[in-house]
Amino acid sequence: MFSFEGKKALVTGGGRGIGRAIALALGKQGADVALAARSRDELDAVAGEIRSLGRKVTVHPVDLANTSEAVTMVNAAAGELGALDILVNNAGGITNVPGSVGPLSEATLEAFDAMYALNVRTPLFASVAACRVMARQSGGGAILNIVSIDALFAVPTEGMYGSAKAAVVNLTKVLAYEAGEDRIRVNVIAPGVMDPRLADAWVRTED
Repeated sequence: MFSFEGKKALVTGGGRGIGRAIALALGKQGADVALAARSRDELDAVAGEIRSLGRKVTVHPVDLANTSEAVTMVNAAAGELGALDILVNNAGGITNVPGSVGPLSEATLEAFDAMYALNVRTPLFASVAACRVMARQSGGGAILNIVSIDALFAVPTEGMYGSAKAAVVNLTKVLAYEAGEDRIRVNVIAPGVMDPRLADAWVRTED
């Protein structure tokens, strides 16, 4: 249906769930792939699957809530792959910091900072770093931000998470305008519940 032959892609949160599926799809369509997440074991497992397709893979175990590590990761991935044509900002989620989930009246500053570091700050500055790399390349590039349907609807108890994802939607629109002159496309996808492990609390029944 389409080909990414010769393209170089970086997928954050690439060790499982949506990130793993995207990374494998890119590999199946011909792309070399850099994978980033916290769990080295999960990354290595996905890397093995992609290598079996005959693609080059690099693995980057990083804390994606640490923005400086994320920016370093982008430049390292581009260097090891030889270029960077695609960035998928997939990593994100609800943090374990107390106050991250619940009524906004019970939110804490620590939870807010942690939620926005992972879900807003890192995708933004990783995208900016990727744009700088892509702008130096004649073929431009593409950035895809994975958010959540929580960005579009009011979900009680998930106000901070939803607002963080909504911020990414707006930042995506702005970056699309600004990076377009360098032939860089910037888009956002807002999926619903996908990973059974993450969704267990919502879908489990007594049966």
